[in-house]
Amino acid sequence: GGCTTQPPDEPPKGRINAPTLPADQFAGVADRDPGISTTMTGMAAAGETVVGVGSYGGRVETPYFKVSTDAGATWVDGELSDSAAESTVIGESSLGVVAVSGSNWLSLGKKDDTFLAWTSPDAHTWDRAEAVGFDGQRTHLSALIGTEAGFIAVGIITACLIIRTYRICAAERR
Repeated sequence: GGCTTQPPDEPPKGRINAPTLPADQFAGVADRDPGISTTMTGMAAAGETVVGVGSYGGRVETPYFKVSTDAGATWVDGELSDSAAESTVIGESSLGVVAVSGSNWLSLGKKDDTFLAWTSPDAHTWDRAEAVGFDGQRTHLSALIGTEAGFIAVGIITACLIIRTYRICAAERR
């Protein structure tokens, strides 16, 4: 099984519906080891404002925010508030989810078993706090949705119940 064909030698013709991120604005981290990668894993938009979140990767991960106020034509780095900068530590990573509700932006991340919430009222300056209500060992988030009333985190919680359900299903098949 698996993919056994080679990619085509020529790029596809016609228009492709995928964002193109300018290499000069999404370049590698300056003054760092060339082994560090920049990976954008989530985007959200409100009008002309677009926020991209991801992580700088290498020996450790560090989250980052990119902001565009012209629908993605140009990008600037988002900034951490003073308190967020003081409390952010190496090894925190973005979960690749970001959403907007009204004028409030939210992105989630993690450090070990602790979920983190980065919030911003303007998409440019971000505060950081521990995200409460998540079991860091069992919760796996896959999406974040902004609504008029706030935010919805989507994911799964692994538990013994899933294992018990599987055992019951397996026993019923006999």
